[in-house]
Amino acid sequence: MANWLKTTLGLAAACALLILLDGAAGVLADAMHRLLTAVPRVQVGADTSTGVFAVLDQPIRSYIACVRVVSDRAV
Repeated sequence: MANWLKTTLGLAAACALLILLDGAAGVLADAMHRLLTAVPRVQVGADTSTGVFAVLDQPIRSYIACVRVVSDRAV
């Protein structure tokens, strides 16, 4: 087979691979976006925590807010 034909087929295969990878990345990004935006956010109130303290404080505040919502629904 001629060298120019091998080169042309190789370039065509590389372009097709790039197009497929681009499409797969788009599908994956859309799926991640849908997954991350499907989770509701709980508004905790005034955010007074910053820095290292926020790492401990925010999950506790979120948990308390969720417990309040669930207990309000049960009543």
